[in-house]
Amino acid sequence: MAETNPFLTRKHIERMMRNYQGKPVNVTDVESYFIDNSASILVTLTSQSSEQVIGHFGLKVTYNLYGRPFEKNMVLKVKPHGREISNMLAGLAKMSDPELGEVYARYADRTGFYNTHRRELEVYRHLHRPLQPEIFGLLEMPESDSHQILMEDLSDAELLNSAMQPEAWTDSHIRKALKSMAGWHAYASGAREKINPQYWIDTSAPDYLSDLQPLWGSLIDKASERYPELYGEELMSKLNAALPNLAKLADELRKMPQTLVHNDCNPRNSCFVNGEFLLYDWELACFHVPQYDLVEFLCFVLAPGRFEKRQEYVNFYRKELSRLWSEWGDEALFNRALGLAALQFGIHRLGMYMMAHAVEPYPFLPRVVNSYADWMKSIEI
Repeated sequence: MAETNPFLTRKHIERMMRNYQGKPVNVTDVESYFIDNSASILVTLTSQSSEQVIGHFGLKVTYNLYGRPFEKNMVLKVKPHGREISNMLAGLAKMSDPELGEVYARYADRTGFYNTHRRELEVYRHLHRPLQPEIFGLLEMPESDSHQILMEDLSDAELLNSAMQPEAWTDSHIRKALKSMAGWHAYASGAREKINPQYWIDTSAPDYLSDLQPLWGSLIDKASERYPELYGEELMSKLNAALPNLAKLADELRKMPQTLVHNDCNPRNSCFVNGEFLLYDWELACFHVPQYDLVEFLCFVLAPGRFEKRQEYVNFYRKELSRLWSEWGDEALFNRALGLAALQFGIHRLGMYMMAHAVEPYPFLPRVVNSYADWMKSIEI
């Protein structure tokens, strides 16, 4: 494997670890092993059309640090350039529906994916927090469009890739996750001053949401046409009513306290290590109200039969957040932001998910949409 992949060598891994803990690291051995890439939707889909080395690679690394030997299992993430992801998604849109493909092509580089290769590295480089996995090294190779992350292997973590197992998420798991998320959201409220804003110039543009209105409308229409059992009349009425007012809603959101949200905050990108909640895969991170992550997370982990717990968890998160970030102590402001975030989640994130679902079905998605639709019944805009 190391013979066909130039990155799985002792010399390359030592290069990546050169700044680990600020001390010289001597890598003595690297042994590769298989890990499953299928949970990473963007990597899996993009690798099918890319000529670059892309993927997640398991490595048992033996190294010396502080004069002591260590041996750890790590994962080398070789990320596709955001340009390739944007092109892949444009092709996916065309495969899902030719008419949607035409609309998507007009906005392919403006949907928030073009700088994904840079964002995750930037988050790990400048925003350190316990809810992130351990990072052993970061490397950018512009000459070959290669962007790499060397991180701890989470294969044995609790609730890893558990999108199909909402019943495994106990009350304790959910509350631990919400508490950690609130801590991150409060901490990352100052993120704009720590990271390179150019990597977020597309999703942070004032007209990002409203300018792409034709695309969001097309995504919703195609999803409802193909899956009418998921997109009922009440849900479609709320989503369609919001579309003409996106500029106004976006302006209202911009005036609210914002932070760097994960923007893919669900059991596909989270787990527990030693009882602590972790979030990984930060390439879609963007600036938004913190409620955006909350909406996605609860839509994924609450299956029918547990919907009645939703408000209890919302209240728990709000109290944790307001304890750390006083601006969110206003319950009316919190609830207004929650409603606007939920609207955008349905228009943007679920619309994109359903586009991909039409080509390569995701078994967890109908349950998530049902959870979202049930929630929207109680949300007034």
